[in-house]
Formats: sequence, structure tokens, C-alpha cells
Amino acid sequence: MKYLASNAIHIGNFLRAIGVYLPYIVYSTFLATFVPESAVGLIFAAGSILAGLAILSAPHLFRQFRTHRVLIFSASLAAFALLGLSLKLHAILIIALFFTAWVSGWVVQLALDVILEKILDSNEDATGSARAIFLTASSVAVAISSLIVAVSLTNGDYWRVFIIGAGAFLACAYISFRFFSGITHVEQTNVKVKDAFTYILKDKSLTAVMSSAFLLQLIFVWSSIYIPLYLHNHAQLEWSSIGLILALAMAPYILFQVPIGYLADKKYGEKEFIIGGFLISAISFLGMAFSVNAGIILLALLVIGLHMGGALLEIATETYFFKKVQAKDSELIGVFRALRQVATIAGPVLGSIMLFYTPFEYAFGVFGLVTLIGIPIAMSIVDTK
Repeated sequence: MKYLASNAIHIGNFLRAIGVYLPYIVYSTFLATFVPESAVGLIFAAGSILAGLAILSAPHLFRQFRTHRVLIFSASLAAFALLGLSLKLHAILIIALFFTAWVSGWVVQLALDVILEKILDSNEDATGSARAIFLTASSVAVAISSLIVAVSLTNGDYWRVFIIGAGAFLACAYISFRFFSGITHVEQTNVKVKDAFTYILKDKSLTAVMSSAFLLQLIFVWSSIYIPLYLHNHAQLEWSSIGLILALAMAPYILFQVPIGYLADKKYGEKEFIIGGFLISAISFLGMAFSVNAGIILLALLVIGLHMGGALLEIATETYFFKKVQAKDSELIGVFRALRQVATIAGPVLGSIMLFYTPFEYAFGVFGLVTLIGIPIAMSIVDTK
């Protein structure tokens, strides 16, 4: 129990990630059984509009009801929605439950972010290491989720995935109830969202790192939605193979983010890692555009390479941003987390437009070119070391 108490925030994030990413792996193919393939991204975009609004509103709820209570409610609501998705329901209900699970899961993430900042308090020198452990817990969950898909998703049995995800969210709610009630009284500034944007725009480095984080979220969205679709529907791979590839792709997050977070704290800063991450991710996307008839090994290497770049970008942007804010700056953290939802609106829209006019694999070429924009943006960041 002592171990659980001291590591509850990381265990909570692990469970939250299982609840979010296990269904996320299959959402695109699951939804494609109800709507045309080209419309799947638009459903993600609509869900992310709702999630973005919820995230920007969440700090007010944190002040009024306390952060851990909002976390418990949101995690429980996500579990309820995933249980609903495991049933054979009408398409309209399925889409509504998808929206509910999607929105609630990201509110849970914001609540955990605020709680972690409270735990760190003023110890900014440990931000990189603590954030790396926090992110690694999430990455381990994603890897495990991919393996669960590989062994459990047979004959379109999506209900198994949704039930496991629901159980993870309920466990996350219990962790919050058991361990966070005494540490989540966060004195938060009542800053309007527009003022948070003004503050960000006044800081050139913060603007650059937020822009880098937005491009990273585009990378995550494109890889999460379109790579499973490509591997399953176009490369004709079985879910057992896809799950194994996606699990291996999590290795860079698990193996490298903790040492990179330490190096960002103690030696190099974050700028170099951000530039390297964009370069590796762009090359991987461009490679996938020309891998129409590639074998499973090359496809796996390209997916792993994409996530190697993502691992560098994630820990570097997270470390830099959270060195700039404190727990009371929940609006700023909310804007930072809302970037994911903006990316999930913009990314699928761009992807859907591409799919209307080009073969599926050519969209990856456009994704790669967009990713390259991050390099000149990152050049303007003033390093913390």
C-alpha cells in the first residue's frame, strides 16, 4: 500500500492510458463498420471539438468541485460509455457513446496533469524526470494495449477491448478516491482562456514550444487513426501482426523518455531533442508514402521510426512547457492539453480531404512535409540549459 501511495499518480496515469488508448487503437476500424471510411476522421474531429470545449472548461470545475472529484466522475463516465460501446446498439448511440468516452478520457488526463504539478510544487529541477516517469507509465500502457489487441481481437470482437478499457477507467477512479483527496486542493488562478493565449503569445519560446506540441499532436493523431487503417485495410495485415507492430512502436517511449528527461534537466535542454524528433518523424512518414508493396518488416521499422521521433518530441515539449508553469496555472495547462483536440479536428479533416483525391498511402507524404515545418519553429526556442 505504501508503494501505491507514493506512485499513485503514475499508476493512475497508466490506468487512464489503458482506458483511452486500448479503445483508440480500434476506434477507426470499429467506426468504419458504421460509417464510410472517409468519414471516420470527421467523427474524430467532431468528438475533439467537444473534448476541446470540455478541457477549456475543466479548470472552472476543478475550482468548484475539486480536481480529484472531477477526475472520479469523468473516469466513471468514460467507463460507462465504453461498456455501452460493447453492446450491439444503433449507429447514432454508438457515435454518442464514442463522444462521451473520448471527452471524459481527456478531462481525466488534464486532472492528472494538475495533480502531478501540485505534487512537484516548486521542484522544477525534477520536472523532466517526473514527467518522463509519468509519460513512461502511459507508454507502457499503450504497449500493453497493443498486445491486448493482438491476442484478444479476433473475428471483430471489439466488445472485449471496450470492457477492458472500462475496467481500467474504474480502477483509475478508485486510485483517485483512495489517494488523491488529500493532495488535490490546488490554489488556481482564475485566468480567462483568452488571457492564457495572450500570455503564451508574449513569450516567443513558449509560443514555439506550443506550436511544436501541436505538430506533435498532429503526428499522434495521424498515426493513431490512419496507420491501423492502412495496415489492416490496405496492407492486409492481421490484427495479431498489427498489435505486435504497435507494441514494438512503444519501445522508444518506454526505453528512452526517462533518460532523455534526465538529460533535459541536467545537461542538454530540450531544443535539440525537439529538432531531432521532427526530422525522424518526417522521414518515417515520407517512407510510408512509398511503402505500398513493402513487407511487414519494413512497415514495422517505419512505424517504430515514427514513434522514435514522437518519443523525443513528447518528453522534450512536455518538460519545457511544465518548467514554465505551476499547478495553479490550470488554464495554461488546459490550453496545452486542448492542442490535442485541435489536432484531432485539423488532422482528420486534412486526412479526409487527402483521401478523397489521392491513394491512401500518399496522405503520409503530406503528413511528412507538414512535420518538417516543426524544424524551423523549434529553432526559435530558447533552451533551458
